[in-house]
Amino acid sequence: QGYSNADLATYNTAENSNTECGMYFMADDTMGLIYICYEKLPSFPVYDEEKYLDSAMKSLQNVSGVTYEIPNTYATANIGGYAYAKAECTFNNSNGDFANTFYVRKLDDYMIVISAIGANPSSNDALVNYITNAK
Repeated sequence: QGYSNADLATYNTAENSNTECGMYFMADDTMGLIYICYEKLPSFPVYDEEKYLDSAMKSLQNVSGVTYEIPNTYATANIGGYAYAKAECTFNNSNGDFANTFYVRKLDDYMIVISAIGANPSSNDALVNYITNAK
């Protein structure tokens, strides 16, 4: 509910050789974006949630035209009954101030990645709280 573009006919895929089931949706009321994917991890180097977030935070510094405030430490979040590592990043672009929050959990050889972009970190948390079953 609340995602008119969240059906099989209209969802946008973001899949590549390393990403399975990559999709993103936009909330009808807040226009917040949520991206969910299962990313295949390499055999080496070995990634855990913290190392994955370290890599993601480093790549954010290379996004042209946007300055991200990168966290020094990571928090945890409970999504669908499972613990996720969480990184809250704020940024400003030509449209104003926003937050991009990353939630990650390792599952076998995959990293479940949920990224939410909204007005602030608390709106991103509210957005992912709609996920009630994330295995």
